[in-house]
Amino acid sequence: MTNLLETLLQGAVERDERPPLAISRRPYPASARQLFDLFAAMGATASVGALTRGLEQRQADPRLATFAMLGRWPTAEELAAVPDPYVPGQHVRSLLRSQEFRRGLAARMLAAFPEKRRLLFVRLPRCAGQTTLEQLEALHPMPPTGVGGGNAALMPRIGICAARFDTTTTLSAWAPRMAAFVTPGGMAPGEADDNLHWQGAEPAFRPGDLLFAILRPPRDLACSQVNAALADLQAGESPALRQRVGTLPPAGNVAAWRAIGRDLLGDIVTRNPVCHALGDGTAAGALAACRCVPISLVSLGRFDEWARVAIGPVAAVKRIASEPILRREDVADVAAEFVAEDEALYARFEAAMVGNSLPYVLGSAL
Repeated sequence: MTNLLETLLQGAVERDERPPLAISRRPYPASARQLFDLFAAMGATASVGALTRGLEQRQADPRLATFAMLGRWPTAEELAAVPDPYVPGQHVRSLLRSQEFRRGLAARMLAAFPEKRRLLFVRLPRCAGQTTLEQLEALHPMPPTGVGGGNAALMPRIGICAARFDTTTTLSAWAPRMAAFVTPGGMAPGEADDNLHWQGAEPAFRPGDLLFAILRPPRDLACSQVNAALADLQAGESPALRQRVGTLPPAGNVAAWRAIGRDLLGDIVTRNPVCHALGDGTAAGALAACRCVPISLVSLGRFDEWARVAIGPVAAVKRIASEPILRREDVADVAAEFVAEDEALYARFEAAMVGNSLPYVLGSAL
């Protein structure tokens, strides 16, 4: 009995007995670079499932998988825990979802592409940090650091970043302390503010790379931190601070809000944040550390001028600064307690900037 298709074609339809096309699979990665090349091929569609489905299962090796994903060989205990028979997809999933993979992700991406120039940003609080990150990421791929959340969000971020490696000659990264970039092997284990987790034998910052920090007057920095917290309080955010303060005054009572700001100063402002970010927390220590490496110290007031040349022309969104409730003169009597070392360092920076045609100075000039 003829079917409808045969009736319409006025003839018999022969079945195609040829075998279906084989699915193209990629070799198992044996290095971080090969792994990130796989992510680059997936781009924004990257996922753990897509990665495992696209790998040639017959080449799977738990030792190579561990080395590619984590940058090390497995321990005897880890190898003994691998099921027999080996299930490659399950193993790769567990490695990609591990905290070890996530924590060292940015460092491994930088190390996997050593030929690319690195733009390394020492991010200080309230010193155009968010604007700088946006400008860097727009032109210089920035591997994720301090990643949180689920894999559904992380994997596409890795894929999008890796997909740009073929079209850029640079990579960028940020950290809250200079030591993360200039110390061989990274910072000491247990350093809470080291988001790079560098493990290389040589430091992340090399000759030819760009290492920089943006500076502003220390009292302005302290006031800006407090004013941002006060703005959050007025907006109904920061429940912990809200509990600490108690009943809030009317928004128009500037004197009362100023008194709250002074009271919260010790809870919000980190003492001498610039000297801690650049050195050991003292002006002498930070100056000595800055003289050892060619770090560019950029004036916040001339940041746009510097960024156009150093980072590239990007139309960054101007952010609205917090309402200046607390002023520099309001912290004059406590400045010695909170920013004395930073002010000593900034005085040397200001002196070096006098008559300087450039919007920055090298640490060696301090």
